[in-house]
Amino acid sequence: MKSYSLSRQDPAADGRPDWNAVTPLTDFIFPWTDREPPATTFHACLLDDDFHFRFDVEDKDIVLGNSPNNDDNVLGSDRAEIFFAADPDLNEYYCFEIDPRGLVFECRMQHYRKMDDSWSCPGLEVVAFLTSNGYQIDGQLPLQTLRDLKVLKSSSPEIIAGVYRAEFSHEGEYEIAEDWISWIDPETDTPDFHVPASFGRFILPQ
Repeated sequence: MKSYSLSRQDPAADGRPDWNAVTPLTDFIFPWTDREPPATTFHACLLDDDFHFRFDVEDKDIVLGNSPNNDDNVLGSDRAEIFFAADPDLNEYYCFEIDPRGLVFECRMQHYRKMDDSWSCPGLEVVAFLTSNGYQIDGQLPLQTLRDLKVLKSSSPEIIAGVYRAEFSHEGEYEIAEDWISWIDPETDTPDFHVPASFGRFILPQ
């Protein structure tokens, strides 16, 4: 299982991390497409009593969903995704999918693909904006929320997590091509992030 080490930053006056001091995660791939993916950079750290994360996404053809339903809007868009699991078998895990506008699809899941999309995560904060070559997403979650969800455990030095990206593009006048980027290749025959093999470990600072 691949791992990514989290750092802990000193309390900040503005409550924001110094992202230049945080190790980037950049080894993202197209598991189901034989080509180089556009760049995705992920950062995460602990600051004060919160887990902070950031995506910097290269995307020259941004697709945005156009639905009156928030969830359908997000699921029809380019987006970055972070999942947290309470256990390695995914008996309970949590999905956060965030589009370039900062709209969020969040749900509580059980393996396999048993979804509660009425669930709302306490304390989640997200902002997003377009950049010159794509979009950026910044988010944070209270550490107490991760404890309550049994994602963060006093008995474990790690968090089970997955980091992903939906990479959509316009194909002709009306068609949308869907592709999928992941930190880890789950080695499934068809695109699927909802399997234990797509998750890695965030190593907590000691």
